[in-house]
Amino acid sequence: GDAVDEFSETVNITFSNPTGGAVLGELDETVLTIVDQVVQPGRFRLSETAAVSSEDAGNANFIIERFGGSDGAVSVSVNTFDGSAMAGSDYAPTTLTIDFADGQTSQSFAVPIINDSIGERDESFFVELANATGGAVISAGSSEVTIVDDEAAAASTFVVTNTNDAGAGSLRQAIVDANARPGFDFIDFDIPGTGVQTISLLTNLPAITDGVWLDGYTQADASENTLFVGNNAELRVQITRHVSTLFQEFGVPDPIHTGILVEADGVTIRGLVVNGGISKLVHLSDADHFRIEGNFLGSDVNGQREQVFVGESFRATSTFVGIHVFESSDGVIGGATPGARNLVIGATYAGVRIDSGERVQVLGNLLGVRADGERAPFLLDRQFLYLGQSLFSGEGAGVLVDGTDHRIGGTAVGESNIIAHHLGNGVTIGDDGTGITIRGNSIHSNGQKAISHASKKFPYPVSSTLIYNDPGDVDEGSNDLQNHPILRAASTSGAGTSVRGTLSSTPSESFTLDFYTVGVIDPSGFGEARTWLGDAT
Repeated sequence: GDAVDEFSETVNITFSNPTGGAVLGELDETVLTIVDQVVQPGRFRLSETAAVSSEDAGNANFIIERFGGSDGAVSVSVNTFDGSAMAGSDYAPTTLTIDFADGQTSQSFAVPIINDSIGERDESFFVELANATGGAVISAGSSEVTIVDDEAAAASTFVVTNTNDAGAGSLRQAIVDANARPGFDFIDFDIPGTGVQTISLLTNLPAITDGVWLDGYTQADASENTLFVGNNAELRVQITRHVSTLFQEFGVPDPIHTGILVEADGVTIRGLVVNGGISKLVHLSDADHFRIEGNFLGSDVNGQREQVFVGESFRATSTFVGIHVFESSDGVIGGATPGARNLVIGATYAGVRIDSGERVQVLGNLLGVRADGERAPFLLDRQFLYLGQSLFSGEGAGVLVDGTDHRIGGTAVGESNIIAHHLGNGVTIGDDGTGITIRGNSIHSNGQKAISHASKKFPYPVSSTLIYNDPGDVDEGSNDLQNHPILRAASTSGAGTSVRGTLSSTPSESFTLDFYTVGVIDPSGFGEARTWLGDAT
């Protein structure tokens, strides 16, 4: 026998020259057929390379076909990956091993689709086959699944057609109209002309009080970021304050303190530049299930730091918070895909402030850096003098977080935030923060620590309280004042890097430790975390 895969073969056999008195009968010829016995376990493919599922269908159903052979018992694994749809909020993350018996040529499986009451545009995720066993191979193992939103089927679309502060075709009027119509709606942009369209506000826009998808990427020539490092988004709608509101006499209330105010569940804000020294660029209040993605906040339209004007008898308005989340839960700021990445710079208090709420995710953003990932200092106008100006991109913290079970970054592809060049900490956990997960981020070049607990003695964004370990980790406070590991030694050999240390914490509990590299060693021993290397449990 051999191991060559081949067709059946034949051998002609002829009988002749009998001896010992024997004679040949009528049948003196025959044909021997050699049937190839090479095992053919076959190939795997998904029956569809593109699938469509309604959000209310319950499941997206798939068939794995086994062709080109079905010999033996084999298996193949199934995994799902985010596209614009997100695991856990749009579909259930699925990892399966599908077994095929000898001779079996097809198997089916399902990915659960999460049907929520939040309106959104169609989104997609990916299903992929991997790890075929038993000699089988994968032929066509990927399928893109588009989820068609059921709420959007009944939505109206209000279109912004000019840059006026108010009136027909303005953004203000579109928000008023969407609020007045019950149910989910879209607000799109179709402003005539090329280049960036700037909406200069004389007063605050009305609050968004009903579910809406506000999408700057619908404006002509706008495009999402496609880079995993940096941000090349082309944004074509800019919301800023009118120049007449830029300087305010001391003691006079600012007529524009919020760029976009959201007071409803199920709102998505994307593809906008919001700047002009507005105190809170995006403010969410009692607004669950939100998404803030693909925006430039506090920068100019190129993702650079906007210009600051300062005079002696007038104060220049300034951005206090880039994104303020107040008593809002189950929202996402950014996302794991490049197109969802926000850029937030220039805030004097915090780039992102999460004030209470539960399960807000901050993923994949650029906080404190320009679109190219570098420091974004102020640009000063020559006719004004600004004393004491720092070279940091923001005066406060990158992220200041209170509340429960929020997640800042992650270790999956695209989830890491860059949090850099803030005067305060990279991330400050407030006194009321508990269950806050901070992983995988690149936190560097900040004025204080990478991660720190708030202190009532100092303002939250710039506090750099060192929390010292206690025996048994029984103390209480922000994030339960989790004890930190103590690294004793590190050595490198051909087999890799070995790190030795200890963690004294809650008995009989398991802990996951993340390891990072840093550019410069902090003399305090509590340095930052520029590049995530991996983890150990």
